[in-house]
Amino acid sequence: MTGAMELLEEYGKTRISFTDDAGIDWVVRATKSPDYWMLQPPHFEAVTGEAWVITAWNPRSEVASEAANAAANAALVADISAKAYRLTPAVGSSPDSAWSEDSFLVHDPDPAWVKDAARRFGQNAVFRWTPSVWEIVWTGEVEQP
Repeated sequence: MTGAMELLEEYGKTRISFTDDAGIDWVVRATKSPDYWMLQPPHFEAVTGEAWVITAWNPRSEVASEAANAAANAALVADISAKAYRLTPAVGSSPDSAWSEDSFLVHDPDPAWVKDAARRFGQNAVFRWTPSVWEIVWTGEVEQP
């Protein structure tokens, strides 16, 4: 299994792509300063409260089949819908688009629910996003860096 620091570096490179309610396409990424991750752009009008980016793909950072990933994400959507949280489909990808995972922006959820869902779906980390903060929130089995 990949070490925690290597995973953190990879999560930090993730680009999140989605289409907002107005039909505008966005690609958002974080950049690393010496001590912390910063959202680019720093203020983002598509998120007015708090959004979390979560997926059920590739549990524990191990590649799963397309069918297994689709089934896991369907179960995650059912979980999100049961809580009546608003969601926006998204894609998390590497900068070169060599890898991507279907994901969701979940708007204004209970943070405890997000962390619990991430653990139940085998995710090491999720992203927390406000108009001015982009944060990688560690949730998985790998020791936090």
